[in-house]
Amino acid sequence: MKKNLIRSVLVAGTILGTSVAFVPAASAALSGTCGLLSGMPHTFDSLSPSNSYDLDVLATLNFTTNQITYSMTTLTTDSSGNPTTTATTINGPLSFTQGTVTGLSGATSITFTPTGSTTPIVLYLLPVNGGNTLLVQAKDDAFHGVCEMM
Repeated sequence: MKKNLIRSVLVAGTILGTSVAFVPAASAALSGTCGLLSGMPHTFDSLSPSNSYDLDVLATLNFTTNQITYSMTTLTTDSSGNPTTTATTINGPLSFTQGTVTGLSGATSITFTPTGSTTPIVLYLLPVNGGNTLLVQAKDDAFHGVCEMM
């Protein structure tokens, strides 16, 4: 029993020590291009009449040119709330700015204004897997995904 507890503590410590070793101490400007896939959560218990719902996003984030190009799939409902169409639109390239994220070590943010909107979106990006993968989370929206470096 005591050996198993010690073994568990040593294994956990090794895993945690290894994981922490790859987290950068401070955020650095990203470079290159990553491909992003994100689904947007919805409760489809009931659809509102004459409304639209953004379902998913496929995008490229180019950190060399600071531009995003994205494809968004949208579901539209009729006046009774029945799904009528889904459409995918390509938007961009749109410029973004890179910033820092206070309190989340190693994270970077990007800010851009989507096509047809006046409200900017802020995405938090956390490099993992030696910087080959970026975990993505929207600051003020139900949006999360993964961006793989190309």
